[in-house]
Amino acid sequence: MHDALERARRAHGESAVVLSHELAPGGGVTLSVGRETKKQGRNLLGEGAGATHPAVLEVEQRLGIAGLSSERTSALMEDLEVARTDGVHIVDLAAELLGGCFELGASPKLSDGMQVVALVGPTGVGKTTTLAKLAGQLVRAGRKVSLATLDTYRVGAVEQLRAYADLLQIPMHVIRQRADVGRLLMSAGSGQIMLLDTTGRSPADEEHLSQLKDVLSSCFSGIDLTTYLLLSAATSQDGLTEILKGYGKTNPDGVVVTKLDETRRTARVFEFADDNSLPLSFLCDGQDVAGHLHMATPDRLADLILRGRCA
Repeated sequence: MHDALERARRAHGESAVVLSHELAPGGGVTLSVGRETKKQGRNLLGEGAGATHPAVLEVEQRLGIAGLSSERTSALMEDLEVARTDGVHIVDLAAELLGGCFELGASPKLSDGMQVVALVGPTGVGKTTTLAKLAGQLVRAGRKVSLATLDTYRVGAVEQLRAYADLLQIPMHVIRQRADVGRLLMSAGSGQIMLLDTTGRSPADEEHLSQLKDVLSSCFSGIDLTTYLLLSAATSQDGLTEILKGYGKTNPDGVVVTKLDETRRTARVFEFADDNSLPLSFLCDGQDVAGHLHMATPDRLADLILRGRCA
């Protein structure tokens, strides 16, 4: 038997193994010999070790198009490789993992007292239009809403906001001095929410930003104040950093991302907000006042990054 196995190994190599044996006439041994093969590892995708499923490559490509950083992309791909699929499509699994990567903010809640929601951000980011979108949603939800603006600097700003107020049939106020704020707060009814538009200036305009910070912190002291920083999805990384450096003085509670319809690289602004501990609150993906404002949800963030559109 030993001599037969040695002959088999010389003939078939060290990987030869005995599958069966039987005694041959005359006292010999007949062997059935096969070769031992190393069992290939299999990943969750059913491919051989080292192979990458086409759907995984597609996800990685989509993350690259969306501008997600290499660090976050690598982490997500590792999570994707170790997650159990159980028949779930790879892109759907990636969306589930991706949706949980960002901190989300809450929308204004119903309150018995007076609430103020202020929108801050640089010129051209879409504050007035976003204010009108938010007002429309709150009115349709049955909330008591009024509009107010500090922006008496930009030509046409007051008229634009007044037109939205007339359309929604809600009060609109222009704040030109600190005394105006006191009068508005005293006249406001319980449970009312005031949406406050602010003047957009360069984030390098330290004097203006200091004044804005002072108005928000002193004039609305003791009031339920929520401040949202508006960031355009089309802004460069350096631009986002500059905006936060300036408007961070206003202590924003969350971020509204605008102009999501103007770029495919949406992940950059989501990641920037998350890296700076700013919850993502609302998403704007167009100019339609009635329909292009959405609460930030895991599904919507994942769809914007992986599919280029809101869910």
